[in-house]
Amino acid sequence: ELMKEDDVVVVDVRSPREYKERTIPNAINMPLFLDGEHELIGKIYKHEGKDKAMGVAAKIIEEGIKRIMRDATKLDRSKTVVVFCARGGMRSQSIALILKLLGFKVKRLIGGFKAYKHAKKE
Repeated sequence: ELMKEDDVVVVDVRSPREYKERTIPNAINMPLFLDGEHELIGKIYKHEGKDKAMGVAAKIIEEGIKRIMRDATKLDRSKTVVVFCARGGMRSQSIALILKLLGFKVKRLIGGFKAYKHAKKE
């Protein structure tokens, strides 16, 4: 219900490929990771474990922070920003933290896009 209000902007922080496949109506894409980066992290997580994947993710975010900051400046500061990723985990937490540090009012969709899809079926 919150996401239907006029003073809210919904931000999908999943990769561009995930966003193009399906998203929440009127959501904008502000990805933490681009498609290739997301795939690389997933492969490392699967084959080398969470710690290794988190290390690679940190380096990618370090390189991508300029793009993320550029995307953030396009958001309307007068609105509440609702961010979501696939399951409400690391990606949405990371972008939410960055936006909070920039002074935005931020909320996260708990359970991410998976929870949204499940709620829409009921």
